[in-house]
Amino acid sequence: MPSPTGSVRVVVTANARVWFDGELTSQTGPVRVFTPPPGTENFEHSVEARWSREGREVHGDSKIQVHTGQRVTVDFVTPEVEKKQ
Repeated sequence: MPSPTGSVRVVVTANARVWFDGELTSQTGPVRVFTPPPGTENFEHSVEARWSREGREVHGDSKIQVHTGQRVTVDFVTPEVEKKQ
């Protein structure tokens, strides 16, 4: 059953560090799921990720709105060209 506040699915590399609304999260792995706290539905949330690629730090960030019961995916792995096809 979906969360009444909605959920955010974040796709990252397995070694990424992820921040949700400015707080470093403790989840690990390539797919992370966050449920915004009750009372924050229909608000803008921020997701930030940092990971290493070929010895360099890569950074991604996104501002999203999650409405009541909605599931949103933020994908920091799939290149933009592939997402559009």
